[in-house]
Amino acid sequence: MFKKDEDKHKPGDLLNNRYVIISRVGGGGQSVVFLAEDKENNNNKVIIKTLVFQSFSRKHREEELRLFSREAEILEKIKHPLLPELYDFFEENGTHSIAEQYIEGKSLEKCLHSTESPFDSKQVLEFLRDMLSLLEVFHNQTPPVIIRDIKPGNIIIDPENKPHIVDFSISREHKPGKGDTIRMGSPGYAPPEQYKGMTDPRSDIYALGATAYQMITRFDPAQKPFSLPDIKDLNPDASNGLAEIIRKAIAMDPENRYQTVVEMKNDVEKLLTPEKSASKIKSAGKKAEGAKAGAKAEKTGQVSAKTFLKVAVCVGLMLLGWTVFRLIERNREAKKMQMQAVLTCTSNLFEISIALENYAKNNNGEYPSNLRELVPSYLTQMPACPAAEKDTYSESYELKDAEKQSDEEKNRSKSGKTYKIYCRGHYHQQAGIDQDRPMLEKGKGIR
Repeated sequence: MFKKDEDKHKPGDLLNNRYVIISRVGGGGQSVVFLAEDKENNNNKVIIKTLVFQSFSRKHREEELRLFSREAEILEKIKHPLLPELYDFFEENGTHSIAEQYIEGKSLEKCLHSTESPFDSKQVLEFLRDMLSLLEVFHNQTPPVIIRDIKPGNIIIDPENKPHIVDFSISREHKPGKGDTIRMGSPGYAPPEQYKGMTDPRSDIYALGATAYQMITRFDPAQKPFSLPDIKDLNPDASNGLAEIIRKAIAMDPENRYQTVVEMKNDVEKLLTPEKSASKIKSAGKKAEGAKAGAKAEKTGQVSAKTFLKVAVCVGLMLLGWTVFRLIERNREAKKMQMQAVLTCTSNLFEISIALENYAKNNNGEYPSNLRELVPSYLTQMPACPAAEKDTYSESYELKDAEKQSDEEKNRSKSGKTYKIYCRGHYHQQAGIDQDRPMLEKGKGIR
């Protein structure tokens, strides 16, 4: 059982003949995080991240070690004031650990939970400016480095309100035309293309936008991935400019988002440093034009009947055009909502799949016979398909017996079993999706 490995370090333990464990401060995914003192550096506090293998397979463990090592490689390569400094990367008694700078402060996730009020617009804009400056460094690497897991739990806010990213375990180098080796991410913050294994720098822009959305609204994006309520509906005090920036950052289609962090940062900077006199000059100009127009109207007298008819025809054409435009927009909005429902349903399948793997990890590789066994230990409740407005997944869950599997399939789990879950019914017909779709099959992905 892997959970025993998580507790192998106790307060007072000495690691690598240098680091003295103070306490466990966190954990999740593939690592456990400890606070420690560095004997070789005036007993300064450091963070120790220890790898906890999630698989019995040697091949999978090698991949987990590669992902864990990725953080050390990034911190060694990229230096920035908002990144922790790498001190050490070592292996001791079969356990792999990273020692890095301790960032004083608390996670953005805890900041959000500690108050019921949203951040104000200026605070969110300053947060975005700092984060975009950091992302610019990552995306300017050759090849660009995509973090792929920007979310409040992976960001520390220091006493000066500066954000620091502290987890890079699923980051990867972006090579155009080459998909992701492993499809991972956090529901609510991962963009649609991440579930398809096709991330690029715009995927980080989406995740940052989703994080800013939560800061300004206090609404957790994981509750309704890809179908978030409008910012102004949740927080009327949010500035219009900030709302527009976030809406563009979290567009479903990457082509409709900011294409680079520099482009987004420029819009943020404009709101933080607005032009002081431009509005006054425009206002004065409009008043002068208005005065001239009034004087001219007095001299000209009443508008002729012929001119009035022309104006009436123009107004009528404009109204007709506006009506057609609204009909087109309504149809487009309906299609958008249908696709968002499909994406949310897909996200639900990934959430259930993660819960199944966590269940198997704690039960000697065995999967549950019924999805409802995942509640409440691995899922707070069964998610609902947004189109059906109910749980369409529990009755679709299928376990394949070993005798029905190929040798390759048998190697995927210790129990020799794999599973299939799908949205049972034809609730996404209007989006052009077949019956009993989307479907997730272990080892084969989404269909």
